[in-house]
Amino acid sequence: MKPPAPEKTITRSPKATTPAPPFIHKFRTKQHHYIYDVNTNRVFQVNSLVYELADLQDLDSPEAICMQFPEISPDEAELALDELREAAEKGWLSSHRPERLAFSPGKNLKEELADARYQQLILNVTENCNLRCDYCIYSGSYRDQRTHSDRSMNFELAQKALDRFMNNARDRVYISFYGGEPLSRFTVIKKIIRYTEMTFPQKTVNWSLTTNAVLISKEIAHYLMEKKVLLTVSLDGPQAVTDRHRKDTENRGVFARVMRSLELLRQADQETYDTTVQFSIVCAPPFNFAETERFFNENELVRGHQYSFSYMNATGCTPAMKPAQEQIERLNTEESNSRRLFVEDLKNRASEPESPASFAKSLYEKDFSDFYHRPKTPLGNEMYPNGCCTPSAQRLFVSVDGKFHICEKIDNAYPIGNIETGVDHQSVERFFDTYSELSRDCLNCWACRLCSLCFFNFISGGTFSAEHRSSECDYLKKRWDRLLRDYYTLLEQDEHALDHLAKKDRSIK
Repeated sequence: MKPPAPEKTITRSPKATTPAPPFIHKFRTKQHHYIYDVNTNRVFQVNSLVYELADLQDLDSPEAICMQFPEISPDEAELALDELREAAEKGWLSSHRPERLAFSPGKNLKEELADARYQQLILNVTENCNLRCDYCIYSGSYRDQRTHSDRSMNFELAQKALDRFMNNARDRVYISFYGGEPLSRFTVIKKIIRYTEMTFPQKTVNWSLTTNAVLISKEIAHYLMEKKVLLTVSLDGPQAVTDRHRKDTENRGVFARVMRSLELLRQADQETYDTTVQFSIVCAPPFNFAETERFFNENELVRGHQYSFSYMNATGCTPAMKPAQEQIERLNTEESNSRRLFVEDLKNRASEPESPASFAKSLYEKDFSDFYHRPKTPLGNEMYPNGCCTPSAQRLFVSVDGKFHICEKIDNAYPIGNIETGVDHQSVERFFDTYSELSRDCLNCWACRLCSLCFFNFISGGTFSAEHRSSECDYLKKRWDRLLRDYYTLLEQDEHALDHLAKKDRSIK
């Protein structure tokens, strides 16, 4: 693997006599040693000695190397130093770090917000829910979070939100309904869709809705399929898994009712059902990962769809909800087995341009695809906060009382305006300043160009949390280190093993 053509890198003067170490991450497979170079966003293979020396700046002579590694000859040491010097001359192994976070190069957030056009509107049409799932963030099991209430959004408020949004929106927009259970406000949802179609015919609108699916009737099913609403249905796995945590207000499991609703949707329009219904899966104690995977691979109503998978949020919940250590260990074993089989499958189907959708593919392939398509450009003084949307521009969440928030995941924390006065740019700037202050370590993190953490991952109990952020960061770095090892193990076995990723659609879904 050859180094890239020389690139001009921006370096800053060292603040101490000892220069900063190269901005790299070292990893190994069973066969080879590799260095991920953050500044160029590239990976190169090295021998074991160069691997050891890459970040040992005090070993800058053959004599020093031989003292540290007695088994190494002076000639081998000189060759290793030559290789390191050559790599440095070509733009590798730079110690440069970015100096600040920015959504657009050369722009501050104030300028970014002034130029932005809205992309997605999320209407929280109700805080009421017909279920009482014990892991729900609004269940009362989490401190500093709102709980279910009877408050709902009326049509007039939704209309004001739509008018303000559309007046500064892109030509293609995404409008989502959130709750509570949004289908408990089905009549209002229909009025909102009709109003939008009549008032803004020049806009291309993609509708979406997050639902527990219990309230879906034949009428609702036909309407949702007719409007091609992208449905995210909450379903955790087979009946025993789903009904353990997902219950109605009378403490009854809901699995059978959800499956009946899915059948109604499929009967309304099979083709639309196959392309617009996806599933949100929460893995909660006692963690039945293997059973969940088997269910989504085998059940005809749910297999082959897209899946959004997450673990129950154990931060800020009551002690009764926290998982036991043995449960975590079993989960790690089952998840590792699933990932291992997925990587094996990637190797075995290298010649196939596309494979059938599967639970494991939905969970793991995105990281492989993201790394395959990463921009191999020099890292400058400004770094995009990778997993974050530009606040208010890409997503705008409207609460039942007309307040604006960053998104549905941070609904009651950090309000940034309202439907009467619009987005308060100063509130957005203060929010981002707080985030940036907490993110200073990100500028020195080897995974900074791969990171997908967003504002939500930094917030716990309704406020920014350094402890929560640290835990999320540690997990993400372990995930990417494992990805790098799996990725290059595959390429060692077959250099074309990941060629099918070149055809992946990278547009916004």
